[in-house]
Amino acid sequence: MTDEELGETTPEENQEGEEETPETPPEKTEEDKSKDLQSALAQKDHFRTKAEKLEKELQAIKSSKKEEPEKLWEAPNDPLEIVRLGKTLKDYTEEETEFIIRNASSKDIKGIMEAEKDVWVRTAIKAQREKVVKEKALNPSTQQPEPMKERTFTEKLKEANLSEKEKLLEEVGLWKSPRVRPLKDRIPLSR
Repeated sequence: MTDEELGETTPEENQEGEEETPETPPEKTEEDKSKDLQSALAQKDHFRTKAEKLEKELQAIKSSKKEEPEKLWEAPNDPLEIVRLGKTLKDYTEEETEFIIRNASSKDIKGIMEAEKDVWVRTAIKAQREKVVKEKALNPSTQQPEPMKERTFTEKLKEANLSEKEKLLEEVGLWKSPRVRPLKDRIPLSR
């Protein structure tokens, strides 16, 4: 079947059957082409210089990093400083210690000790501890033991050993422990 049989019209034809020619953009003149070429060449030069400048900056940054490796920890000469640091951080958890180190002005012992004394750091740690306590109070974990229900007297007797059974029975008044006489008050059985 052809388009005519289906009753469809092609884009070149309108409803009346007249053919239209598709519009073509006007051809660019030589002057317009030369302007576009000049613009493209100018953009090319601009981006080339920009890329060269950024490459130089990148090389400068890489070379400065190679010359100065970042020190995470400076080993102190005085072992007493390490002891002082240990005493300062002994009351903190691992996460809190990492927080203090992260907020230290420098990564040496003095900087860490100053950060531990900082009011903002202490307040943040205190707030985190309170938050953890509140979360535990609101969401009791399965590890917390349930309150023990009161056991009956017979259950207590079944689980107790002999001395505990005597004590339980004495408390209730069902057992009186035998009185042991001193040796001098004993009656000899054989004469």
